[in-house]
Amino acid sequence: MNTIPWVREMEKRYGDKGLVIVGVHTPEFDREKKRANVEAAIREHGLGAHSHFLDNHMDYWRALNNEYWPAIYVVDGQGRIRDRAFGEVHVGTGQDKELSRLVGKLLEEARSPRT
Repeated sequence: MNTIPWVREMEKRYGDKGLVIVGVHTPEFDREKKRANVEAAIREHGLGAHSHFLDNHMDYWRALNNEYWPAIYVVDGQGRIRDRAFGEVHVGTGQDKELSRLVGKLLEEARSPRT
């Protein structure tokens, strides 16, 4: 919840430059496993601008060897994880600036012709 402003800021900064955000919801409680509840929360918090998927069985969580809520993974155009952040990320912090620089670099790489 506390990272939502940062997600919105990233969409604002880079959404028109090719950034794709995918929200992965790995529920902690049974009520969070119900698709209707997750969809309602997405609408309530204005997060409909990007894709989401529900990881009820923690398959994706385990595939990433994740241990933290929230976790942010920065993935390049070839599907490689280039960085990750665990815990809350807030606009204007060092972690925000570091992730923002990387995202900008990766988007630039994606626009550059390969030689």
